[in-house]
Amino acid sequence: WAIFAGLGGISMSQEYSPTLLSGALGATHDITNFVQITRAAQDLYEEAGLGGSADIFSGKYTKPDGAVTKVAIKCLRVFHVGKDSETQMKRLQKKLVRELEIWRALSGGTNIIQLLGTMNGIGPLPSFVCEFCPWNLQDYLERKTPLPKYTKMMTETLRGLDFMHNLESGPIAHGDIKLSNILVNSDEKALICDFGRSHQSSGAPNQVILSSSSPFAGTVRYMSPELLDPGCARPSLAADMWAYGCVALEILCRIQPYHEITSDAVVAELIRSGQPPSNRPRGPRGSLINDALWSVLSSCWSAQDWRPTAHMFLEELTRLLSRGEVPRSPTLMNVFANFGSEPIPPWPQDIPDLNEELDSNSLLVLSRSLRSTVWMASGWDSQDVVIKVPRLNTNVDNQARHDQLEYVRPLFLQQILIEA
Repeated sequence: WAIFAGLGGISMSQEYSPTLLSGALGATHDITNFVQITRAAQDLYEEAGLGGSADIFSGKYTKPDGAVTKVAIKCLRVFHVGKDSETQMKRLQKKLVRELEIWRALSGGTNIIQLLGTMNGIGPLPSFVCEFCPWNLQDYLERKTPLPKYTKMMTETLRGLDFMHNLESGPIAHGDIKLSNILVNSDEKALICDFGRSHQSSGAPNQVILSSSSPFAGTVRYMSPELLDPGCARPSLAADMWAYGCVALEILCRIQPYHEITSDAVVAELIRSGQPPSNRPRGPRGSLINDALWSVLSSCWSAQDWRPTAHMFLEELTRLLSRGEVPRSPTLMNVFANFGSEPIPPWPQDIPDLNEELDSNSLLVLSRSLRSTVWMASGWDSQDVVIKVPRLNTNVDNQARHDQLEYVRPLFLQQILIEA
């Protein structure tokens, strides 16, 4: 999770039903009086349309022993929908209870973000409080100094899944494994988070529950073929392993599943047709992949009953590491090794330079991420526009030569003009 704000429009007077939530909340510590919210900013990484169902705030939690620790506070987003507001509140209460029960079942789990308690007062529903982590895995892998610990992240994420999939009280399928749902704490430990789509089953571990009225909704690029069945209502352990293969691909090769395709609709068709998320990468992107590792990684994209379990994959990865067939601290070949020393190429002639068209005094930062900064500015014709400034990941020694780029050569995004 990154941190973001923006609570919906349901008033605080619309309280949740104590009858529905009392059982779930009764076994969870209410730490409202010991948590103070300190900061909130718009989220930079949540995928529009595929996530964003909660607000995450940062705060400080005073533990029983007096120690103060930084925490993240997750509050389900609530929107006012007129006559349907009561129905929506009941639906959100059920969602909260389901996630709370899953999270409590995973208490103490290996490589699972720990639930510290709940708190009230942010919105109409109780909020979850957990450890604050400085990165999600996507941000962490962008880090240049020190280099990310690739195989450690891959192994620890797999340990978390192995714990979930072999829970004594019944296996839990996560349902939305992706880089942004894996946090990395200050000790560089990978922790699986966000159990809003998780499901605990007492039936067959790879069973996919079918329903004609409640289709499962996940992140398309990480979804296995069976989850795209219109009647599929719940995730499975095998579907988690398909998604984990995609995560491993991103960790080791720094490419998205179906990275050559921009449209999620096209990606969905490719998944249905049986096309795997990627062929084996070559060149710098494939420098961390050998035959043995690719064999087990790509097996995650086999037919449902032929995918490895989390435990099987973990055992094989551990064996490869112990025998030195996979290095414990590999270095990904730098695709942009000479970028910091070579001259910056000229601006393409077919793209207009709008530097003179914008009022530089009107520049306002909308958001920042490791990849770019997004500004809002006014043109001389009084039309507001959005400017995306890509960040250049160069060595510190060469950073000064790029200082003025965000003012001199902004990338004008005509497709997302904001009308004044």
